[in-house]
Amino acid sequence: MYTALDLRTGGLLAVKCIKLSSRTDRERRKRELDSIENEVNVLKNLDHPNIVKYHCMKRNSENEIDLVLEMVSGGSIR
Repeated sequence: MYTALDLRTGGLLAVKCIKLSSRTDRERRKRELDSIENEVNVLKNLDHPNIVKYHCMKRNSENEIDLVLEMVSGGSIR
């Protein structure tokens, strides 16, 4: 996990880095991508003061996806 600066607002964001399995294990990779898609769909539709807010998802490479989330100090997004 990393901290990022939102250039539009000057606020801090949390970046959750997800490493995917190699392309050779297609079934495992599909399960991972389905799981990430489910997590994103849940986060997109939630709006509650006690739940971390989802901002966006970015694919960095074939094997890495970043989820950009609201920064909450003292907590965990694992």
